[in-house]
Amino acid sequence: MKKDRFLLLLSCFCMCLVSLVGESCERKSKYVFDNAGQAVQVCREKLATLKQTDKADIDELTKITNDWLELEDSVYTTMDRDTTVKINSKVAEDYFRVADSIHHEITRLTTSEDRSLRDVISLKINTARGRNKMIESKEYKDAITYFNKLDETPLYGTPTAALNAYVNLLNSTKKFHKLKDVSDFMTKEDICFRSLIQFLPDIPQNTLKYITDKTGEIFGQVYNTVTGEGTDNRKMIFLTMRFNRRMVLNALACEKDINAKRRLSRETRANYRWMLIQPMMTLDNYSLTCLSNDQAEQILRIADKLPEYICYLDGNTKEAKKDADKLTDLLSKYFLRSYLKSLV
Repeated sequence: MKKDRFLLLLSCFCMCLVSLVGESCERKSKYVFDNAGQAVQVCREKLATLKQTDKADIDELTKITNDWLELEDSVYTTMDRDTTVKINSKVAEDYFRVADSIHHEITRLTTSEDRSLRDVISLKINTARGRNKMIESKEYKDAITYFNKLDETPLYGTPTAALNAYVNLLNSTKKFHKLKDVSDFMTKEDICFRSLIQFLPDIPQNTLKYITDKTGEIFGQVYNTVTGEGTDNRKMIFLTMRFNRRMVLNALACEKDINAKRRLSRETRANYRWMLIQPMMTLDNYSLTCLSNDQAEQILRIADKLPEYICYLDGNTKEAKKDADKLTDLLSKYFLRSYLKSLV
């Protein structure tokens, strides 16, 4: 049974790993093994070192975790290549025992002291599996260039102009037949989106809902087409970076209005609470690999300032400050537990 479990996990892991490894084949791991037994022995040595470590700050913890993820990748690659694993599951059983213990030690170090929300989000971003390889890939660099170019386009100057342009674009958009159609739409829609978020408090909620639903419907078709065609790294990177861009720009628009101390309706304040938390809540591992360095820093800044922002949205009272601190602490603990589960 354990042998079957190992072979199933190994098969699934290798399929997921192929696309990440392919993005930067020239980058070699520091862990190279001749056989599975040698790989497991290095894992035992890693476990012994971790057991002797009493505590680690967030930077040390990031290094420890990344080192383990790199070692884990190399172990799976070695076991996939080692034919003896298929007829003798003892080495697989040994590996799972050691790996479980290593996960336990990383969890112990991570939870040995309180971690701020910024610390937790920093750990998630900087240990996202495949992030370095993604950043080095041509597809990622092309996408960065594309979105940076979009930032140079002028925006609509009034809420009415932005709304009219956005609604007209959505209502006139038909099914896409080629990649250029998607690219042209993304360019126009990005201008509308960035124009609209300048005036968020002035936009009726039912109009925002219509735009959100209609945009989701259009891009849902694009995502279904891309995923239905098999693995298309370039398209998925561009679409994922568009998603990241919207999450971050939404949060930055909220931050700007809060810092300007704009008067906000109760409904708008509720929306702002969610939009500030959303990048930390919804970005999965693949999305995190596609974050630009600037976006990562912006999310970390918002995580650091979240208690202050939530307090402002809740009325800037002593009770609001207490509740904001409590919410931030709960989020930190929740994200940390979710992150640790994802490592197993």
